[in-house]
Amino acid sequence: VEEKRRGSVDDPIDADELRRRVVERRQELGLSLRAAAEDSGVPFNTLSRVEKGHLPDLANFSRLVAWVGLDPANFFRATP
Repeated sequence: VEEKRRGSVDDPIDADELRRRVVERRQELGLSLRAAAEDSGVPFNTLSRVEKGHLPDLANFSRLVAWVGLDPANFFRATP
């Protein structure tokens, strides 16, 4: 399952940027991890893993990107 592996430099999605933006958004709103999970529509365990640098599945990626208010393209790296 994609949620269980950490992002690497070979991934087309920048897991570290996603992690940073999610943490930043949660702190801006002053939410606990559990409250942020509910607010974003992402399961608590998934949000916790994202904040540790793991990639979520596509559905949860979409929810998180919408929640942080950015275009999904901001999280994709150019591939050679």
